[in-house]
Amino acid sequence: VVAAETEVDNVRDAFRKHCGLVDLEVLVRPRRAEVRARVKKLQPHVFHFIGHGKQDGEYGGYLELHQSDLPADVHQWTHEELQADLQECPPRLALLNACHSGDAVAGTPAVPDGRDDAIVGTLATADGLADLGVPAIIAMQGPIAGHNAATFAKGFYGSLVEGKTVDVAVAHG
Repeated sequence: VVAAETEVDNVRDAFRKHCGLVDLEVLVRPRRAEVRARVKKLQPHVFHFIGHGKQDGEYGGYLELHQSDLPADVHQWTHEELQADLQECPPRLALLNACHSGDAVAGTPAVPDGRDDAIVGTLATADGLADLGVPAIIAMQGPIAGHNAATFAKGFYGSLVEGKTVDVAVAHG
């Protein structure tokens, strides 16, 4: 279960003391076109995804975006699409609070450049951002409970606001 509201509240709380210095835009259950449009307009430094990440044999790894207000009507947002949607303005930091967004499928064949599992499995989601030149990417290597993701976001952003480096903020998350 995703604890999106709690996670968003935790992110807002972390930046509250920097009111006016940080613009926080939250898209609730956005469709792919909406994400693309907002990224183009806002050119965010941070891209934070809260949702579900999954893998299958056809798409490898993907994030789920809703296509309508129906809970089961989801779009499998692949690493290729994620790259295309963020390529005009890649963020400096991406946090993918989605299960398996940094996971690789074991035993898959090597890709042409020789990196095992680099584009296969859900590692593809994070790897797609790395290919865009995003310098800091945080992704999940397995399932994560919503309340744990929300707690991580609170500690992570709280540490960044205090001037900690990304690696230290991850440890505090």
